[in-house]
Amino acid sequence: MKTPKDLLAGVPLAGTSTAGIDQPHVDSISKHAAELVNVIFRELQGIFPAWKQAFSDMETLSSAKRNWTKGFIDNGIVNVAQVRTGLSKARQIARDFVPSVGTFIAWCNLSPDDAGLPQALEAYHEACEKAHAPSPQSVYWSHPVVYQAAKSTGFFELKSRREQDIFPLFKRNYTLACQQVLAGESLTDLPKALTDQSPKTLAEKNKDFHDRVQEKYLQECGFNQLDNPQAALNCIYELLGRKLN
Repeated sequence: MKTPKDLLAGVPLAGTSTAGIDQPHVDSISKHAAELVNVIFRELQGIFPAWKQAFSDMETLSSAKRNWTKGFIDNGIVNVAQVRTGLSKARQIARDFVPSVGTFIAWCNLSPDDAGLPQALEAYHEACEKAHAPSPQSVYWSHPVVYQAAKSTGFFELKSRREQDIFPLFKRNYTLACQQVLAGESLTDLPKALTDQSPKTLAEKNKDFHDRVQEKYLQECGFNQLDNPQAALNCIYELLGRKLN
């Protein structure tokens, strides 16, 4: 397994001294994350002019580094690529003050925009349009993520249900698919939601009611036990008081 120094080698950032993080804390948390935090703090000094207002003495700086390191561990920010993303966004912010650890962690995580993916609502409209195609899987999709989310949501549902009912489920599936792509994983079938909380239309409720009535009738007549057309036909004739010739 590579050490923090190996992982950071060649990265065009400042030095990686662990000054400012007490050794007991370094030993109790990931040294890798601690190294990244030291690199980040050196870079942030050059990005945000009001650096000293946030960390006026070594005790404050050391405490902040420990908190940032723990925050990185808790949120899975442990590789150089994530740090580069965060620092790149930091350089685009028109502000003088150092961000909070939560803000910087959010900057480290790629967003759909960073990967050129459409926003959820835009992806939903594309999915609804493509869902009406005779063969949705054969038409052109702007990105495999949109197709995967549409497939997981259901093409029939997308073209038949109201936006206010089906969009929450599509958005959930789209978010999961985006997370797979941004994490460098291959797209797979998404896990189904535990419950579909979206309300049903009146027509859907009526259909469910009639389906239940029909199922009950079939059970009472014994039709649900029939396993071939001939047996079903005999049953129907018996109900009519006739015999099958």
